Amino acid sequence: MDVQTNSIRNIVLDVLHSKFAVPISTLGADSWNMPLTGMPFAMNAVRMVYLFFELEKVFCVRISEHYLDNYGLITINKFVDAVIKCNPCVALGRFD
Repeated sequence: MDVQTNSIRNIVLDVLHSKFAVPISTLGADSWNMPLTGMPFAMNAVRMVYLFFELEKVFCVRISEHYLDNYGLITINKFVDAVIKCNPCVALGRFD
């Protein structure tokens, strides 16, 4: 994994912890591909929408609607991927 991906993932993890009270203990690498709607996260639809908008705000990005198809934003890694692909500054490595 590159530095850019790790930086973005760390911010997503921080948002989950600070804004959604997800315990740090559940945010390890083994949970990055687990559905956020399942255990241990158990986020409902409303919380998923809030997460979506919070990440758009934090990264100054508009996540394309096609990511909503087929559960495209169901895991931490899928959110990270969407941020990278939808933000020209991130894609070009200009995100700090």
